[in-house]
Amino acid sequence: MRDAVLSYAWLTVAIARETKAPLREYLESSRTKAARALSESDLAKAQSVAEGLREKFSSIPVWADKQ
Repeated sequence: MRDAVLSYAWLTVAIARETKAPLREYLESSRTKAARALSESDLAKAQSVAEGLREKFSSIPVWADKQ
């Protein structure tokens, strides 16, 4: 994992926006792996970055496959 802080942050955003349970579980599993690679201070930084990303992208509608 190149940048565990950003990986954790983006996975957190993806989890918050995902509605399908199987994909959500996969994302949560991936985020757990990313969290294991972080120190406590890096985890706090990742959570802060995630919050910023969620605020920044909250106005973008979630894509839905209507087929």
